[in-house]
Amino acid sequence: MTITIALLLGIRREKAFKFSFLLSVPAVIGALGLTLYEQHTTLTLVGVGLTEILVGIAVSLVVSYFALKLLWKALTGKKFFLFAFYCWLLGTVLLALSLSGF
Repeated sequence: MTITIALLLGIRREKAFKFSFLLSVPAVIGALGLTLYEQHTTLTLVGVGLTEILVGIAVSLVVSYFALKLLWKALTGKKFFLFAFYCWLLGTVLLALSLSGF
């Protein structure tokens, strides 16, 4: 949304991308910290330790890196609408997995 609004306001693509990314970093780190704080007891009870958490963070970083590369390519190639297809596809797959109990 921040990239879309920035583009509609006439902000250059590169600046919109960087602003959106930098804006998300504190929110993501804060959400991670809050979740770990709130779920610490539950995670300990089900046997999720530091190793599993770090592997999850690492996988998330790798997937995020490729998603951002795709977004950057779509944005600079003036095919930003293609990123919407990626978001819809990924959202549909994750929703289906979630509803199936996976």
